[in-house]
Amino acid sequence: MLGDTVANALQNARADGDLRGEALLPDNTSMFIDHIGTMMSAIHALSLRSRPYRGSTQTLVREAVWFCCRGIGFTADFGDKR
Repeated sequence: MLGDTVANALQNARADGDLRGEALLPDNTSMFIDHIGTMMSAIHALSLRSRPYRGSTQTLVREAVWFCCRGIGFTADFGDKR
């Protein structure tokens, strides 16, 4: 079950100090991220002139991932420890 995978990842991140703030329910976290990805996929299907986002696809994906990570509560330096 995806919720269990997300719950374990969030629990590990919190234990490592990479996740702070109020804990979100893992199932809701999964759905929030899915909704953002689904909407971005739908928007990507539009013509370039109709897309509300700016920047390259790579920039957009990076920013969307960071948007989700920050919303979940990841610290800005969580990837620097590895």
